[in-house]
Amino acid sequence: MLKAIIIDDESKARDLLELLIQESGESVVVVGKYANLLSGVEGIRSHQPDVVFLDIEMPEIQGLQLLEYIPEPNFELVFATAYDQYAIKAFELSALDYLLKPIDEDKLKETLKKVGKQKLIKERLQLYEQNRKESEPLKICIPKANNQYDIVAVQDILAVEADRNYCYLHTVQKSYFLTKSLSHFEEKYMPLDGFDRTHRSWIANLNKVKGFNKAAKKIVFIEGNLEVPISRANMDRIYQKMKLKFTGL
Repeated sequence: MLKAIIIDDESKARDLLELLIQESGESVVVVGKYANLLSGVEGIRSHQPDVVFLDIEMPEIQGLQLLEYIPEPNFELVFATAYDQYAIKAFELSALDYLLKPIDEDKLKETLKKVGKQKLIKERLQLYEQNRKESEPLKICIPKANNQYDIVAVQDILAVEADRNYCYLHTVQKSYFLTKSLSHFEEKYMPLDGFDRTHRSWIANLNKVKGFNKAAKKIVFIEGNLEVPISRANMDRIYQKMKLKFTGL
């Protein structure tokens, strides 16, 4: 159901447009009607409509000034006015459509269909962008000498090893010495699935585990033959996580 707002200083015009929308057969509901631009702006912010039907000629503040109050609208804008000299200006403001009063019912239905199509397009674009971001691995930029950088996917990090106030970042490809503390990586990557503090000096990516020796109470084997210690205090928690991730443990 699309949400619509009507802003018009004439009460009869507001009521008539609402009636025409109701009788259009389109899935649109009027969630607010306002007699001036300022109250209409508040209504837009409150209701987050899909479309705003806006009269141009109103006392005090004209409808054309709407974008001064909402410079980046997330709704479709349709001007409804008895004056056709504003048509070019309306489209300069990226209005979806321009309705002349008295409003033609068939023209209104076409406009409402346009609103529906635009919403569908936006939803599909948002879904595409969301899926694209989710499918792309999170990456970090690692500085090297001579203003060069390596780009490493977080999923390729095996472990982070503390070295006083610095650390080694062990990845599938190679290891890097970084001027960052272990707590820096704990704050950034511990919330991500698979990363856990195995030892006071180590964070490991449990998704990369290749072998696990509970009896030794200190070693987890990671890709690339990297050995990561597990402290006695963390052993039970890590072991339980491993049991959840892999069958047969």
